[in-house]
Amino acid sequence: MSKKQQPIAIIIAILIIAYVIPLVMVKHIAKMIWSLVQIFPLFIWTVLKFIPVFSWGLLRVALVIIKTAVLVLLGLALSPIWYPIYLFIQRSNQKTALINRKKQLRDGIELMDILSTESIRLVDYTVAESIRETVLFDDEAYFCTLYGEDAYDPEFDFEWFLIEHLMEIKESKGRLAIRIDWKDIDEVEPQTNAVLSAHGIVGNFKPTTLTDYAHSIESALCEYDSWLVKNGYRFILWDQGSDEYFGFICKQDKIDTVLELSKSIGLDFRVNMFLHFNISFVKAEIIENLIFLIASAKERNIDQGVTTFSYFAEDLKHDSCNVNELYESLYRNISGMSRFADFTDDEWCAVESITGHIEAHQKII
Repeated sequence: MSKKQQPIAIIIAILIIAYVIPLVMVKHIAKMIWSLVQIFPLFIWTVLKFIPVFSWGLLRVALVIIKTAVLVLLGLALSPIWYPIYLFIQRSNQKTALINRKKQLRDGIELMDILSTESIRLVDYTVAESIRETVLFDDEAYFCTLYGEDAYDPEFDFEWFLIEHLMEIKESKGRLAIRIDWKDIDEVEPQTNAVLSAHGIVGNFKPTTLTDYAHSIESALCEYDSWLVKNGYRFILWDQGSDEYFGFICKQDKIDTVLELSKSIGLDFRVNMFLHFNISFVKAEIIENLIFLIASAKERNIDQGVTTFSYFAEDLKHDSCNVNELYESLYRNISGMSRFADFTDDEWCAVESITGHIEAHQKII
């Protein structure tokens, strides 16, 4: 047999195996089912003999068994047709999944490159450049070297990989990420400035909105974002659904790319801190204090206080409200009232809380 004839012979052999073997199997299974069908009436007669009343339930069970047997037999008879199609679809899906996985791993490398600095690299610079210059990076061995042997496993968690990678980098080279526990107020200033140093940004960030309250960390991070904008950077919060603040900084012109890459990988990155958590927190605090002032004004029969505070409380409850305008107007009104109103000690605490939140808000924006 010549070399040209060998592939043809192999194909013919495969076709014979694919079609003949299932047919042989069908033949034997058909014989078995036919034997069952032959003894089935005897089985039914034997059962009914001991049942005084004819059971429709038993008949339905028998029909279901026969129907199932027929469907199995039909499926086996048609297996030479549908099984090759099934294999083709399965392989196509596997190929598509592999391409998508490579794209995710490729996007992960590009994301880590953007979050890196000249001196602190999350991924080798030459590799990142070669990826950008190609349509699809096909070096599977490299992906496994960088991400680990389970890079192509459907359960591979890029989130944990990136966190561990960042923590290892922090220990050896420097801090590229901010990771602050929800109540760790003392970590805000040192961590934010450590990230500035890693990126070579000149200056020292000192939060003015940070207080002894844990929630002020959110205000401080908003202030940090505002401070970064003046230097051409933005703060990116990585929302993991945990009780800590995890984030990075990157240049403003890379924000859209970072968001697109993070979405491709399945990470939840946020860039507008003010809209993400500060407004919701501050607004809730202000509304709570306004509700207290309304109740107190009603108890003391001060109609003007009830009307004024109710107006702002109701408007702030709407998600579509213009928060900046309402805060500015509320600040003017409450400052004017403070000049002549006879507030109780508890009312003064509520008023000072409102004005303090609004002043902090104005500093951020």
